[in-house]
Amino acid sequence: MARKGDKNHLLKVGGEGFDLLEQIFPSRYPAPSQGQQRQYPPPPPPRVYIWQEEAVIDNHEAAKKYGGIEFSTYPRQRKPVKVRKAYY
Repeated sequence: MARKGDKNHLLKVGGEGFDLLEQIFPSRYPAPSQGQQRQYPPPPPPRVYIWQEEAVIDNHEAAKKYGGIEFSTYPRQRKPVKVRKAYY
């Protein structure tokens, strides 16, 4: 055990403690070696999507094409709001 008067007493005591823990409880995982690198699988090829654009028709064209009835609704006209002057 490290002496209490040493300059690096805490560092030595901590190192000895971890050494004891490694002896009692060995690691589940092997220590990484410097020469080997982890091999990753190659990335998958990119997915290519081909979009087929469909013709978009409005309600008027749909009524003509399928023999239906056209309905058109328009927003009501709002009355203009009178602006009042503020008197202070």
